[in-house]
Amino acid sequence: MLGIYALKIPENLHSEEYEFLTKLLQNNSKFRIKRMLNTKDQYLSLFGELLSKLILCEYYNCRIQEINFEINKYGKPYINNDLFFNISHSENFLIFGYSKKMIGIDIEQINSEEDLSEYNIFNQKEQQYLTSSIDYYLQWTLKESWLKCIGVGLLINPKEFSILNINGRYTLEIDDSVNIEKDLSLEIFPYEYQFSTLKIDNFIISICIKDSTSRKIDLTKSIIEIEVDDLLKRIKNSLLKYD
Repeated sequence: MLGIYALKIPENLHSEEYEFLTKLLQNNSKFRIKRMLNTKDQYLSLFGELLSKLILCEYYNCRIQEINFEINKYGKPYINNDLFFNISHSENFLIFGYSKKMIGIDIEQINSEEDLSEYNIFNQKEQQYLTSSIDYYLQWTLKESWLKCIGVGLLINPKEFSILNINGRYTLEIDDSVNIEKDLSLEIFPYEYQFSTLKIDNFIISICIKDSTSRKIDLTKSIIEIEVDDLLKRIKNSLLKYD
């Protein structure tokens, strides 16, 4: 089971709608958003949490306020249940994914003028794949998706592992010198992770799922785009359902 939803956030939001929507957030989220100085950052955080809560409450058939996120020791949100989820954003684009299996998702806007090689995140094995700006963003989102899937963020050096396209399939390879099990108490078997990527407009999306089967992920058939008006309507309908 896999669900992926995409949402482009609005540039402006009526103050009444903003106040209504923030009331649905957890207290720590409200405080965090209020401290943000940039309106776009506020909207990204607001709609990111609401999109997550809406999809999960529809899945569990419960009140949106009953969906409460916990944070693991590495900063990744989770819920104490049988479902995994992850969210990412770039510019005004939000992407949310959920699955019965561990999942990580990343989205980045392609900037052909940015030199990603300066970030020193790619190892020698990956250099042969980096022939254009799109290649850089593709490799970076693949790396991010795996790090987000296992839930440790950048505690693993990005240069210590590769996700290479071998015979048409992305394959995880970890440097022999890295001992993730010892350093982070994680047991990693590279063959268990499946990857997929998709380019939408000027964005690259990559997803990683921990799944030992050979089933291929088809993002072109998995992503559901939601309009803001539809999101608001579904939130209000959800509230009325349990009123």
